[in-house]
Amino acid sequence: MTTATPGTAGTSADTSDLSRGLIGAAIAVCAWSTGTVLAKGIDMGGLAIGAYRFAFFSIAIVIWMRIRGTPFHLRVIRDSMWGGIALGADIALFFCRPVLR
Repeated sequence: MTTATPGTAGTSADTSDLSRGLIGAAIAVCAWSTGTVLAKGIDMGGLAIGAYRFAFFSIAIVIWMRIRGTPFHLRVIRDSMWGGIALGADIALFFCRPVLR
């Protein structure tokens, strides 16, 4: 029987999860910021661009969850509702802000 010390238990799994999380976050940040740069050249209102971006991203997330075999339930929407509302309000307020000259 072996015993693990508290400081070394599960470190390889934790490191792997951390690495995958950081890579995923980096991809998300780059994709989101690249979209903002590309949206500069589109002749469309800010709210419309935001709505299209969120619609495209939601479809991509559902496809990703389907590929991974993660079930998509209404509980997922309910659990993430407040974060989504806050992000949507942030985007709406950003695009509707008055221009100070």
